[in-house]
Amino acid sequence: MVYLAVSLITIVAVELFLRLPLSRLVRELASVLQKVTRVISSSAISDHWKEKVLLRYAGGIALTTLKIGAVLGGIGLVVFVLCLLADMLPGAGTSTLDVFASWSGIALATGISVVYYLARSRLV
Repeated sequence: MVYLAVSLITIVAVELFLRLPLSRLVRELASVLQKVTRVISSSAISDHWKEKVLLRYAGGIALTTLKIGAVLGGIGLVVFVLCLLADMLPGAGTSTLDVFASWSGIALATGISVVYYLARSRLV
């Protein structure tokens, strides 16, 4: 029963991961980092202006990193709440969180997520 709950929670986590704007945020972060690289390597920009621009880019990097952390934290929170709800079901012997924290649970969740993602990408 616990392994079925772990499988279903893993599928929910994969769906959240795919539907939330995580890839857009990562692309946004990569874009800002490319701009930083161009500014630092440019000899046509004075050090005075580099300081001003890089300070602004640093704020953008920090904000985007916080957004990525919030999305990942939200997914983790949903998984945690679903695990607690699964443990409240009658007949739940082993804790779902204990299974997720074990090596076999990590392997199961990884395998389920890969299989689900591949099946989903072929069907959708």
